[in-house]
Amino acid sequence: MNPGASLAHTRGAPGIQASGAGSPPKLLTKSPVGGHYASNFEESEGVEVCGCGTSVQLMTFAVLVEVQLRPGISDPQGQTIEKALPTLGYEGVSGVRVGKSMRFEIDADNEAAARSQVDELCQKFLTNPVIEDAVVTLEQT
Repeated sequence: MNPGASLAHTRGAPGIQASGAGSPPKLLTKSPVGGHYASNFEESEGVEVCGCGTSVQLMTFAVLVEVQLRPGISDPQGQTIEKALPTLGYEGVSGVRVGKSMRFEIDADNEAAARSQVDELCQKFLTNPVIEDAVVTLEQT
């Protein structure tokens, strides 16, 4: 979504469908603003989802998720790299751990909502919470 775009929303129960004039029904998901439920579409200009007439100004956040194995979990990639470094002329390097980082942007009503969505992404998709920890950095763009 473009910065400054607004998202139309409606009051209702999770999973209810709403449609605007000339648009197909859209599945609604919970929005933390005023108990309304927001539909998943790019821009709402000219689309009437409900008669409440309220719109929510979304903010865009740059997200960095750094994932590392939890302490005590074996890291064979890190061990292999650490053992190879002296043969390449790099002495004195220890404690090598391999992780991954992901960068993306997310649109949300506020920083707390963005953090909540990213935390849920980490728990359900981006990490294995049994063996990995994630450090999340958010910055409003």
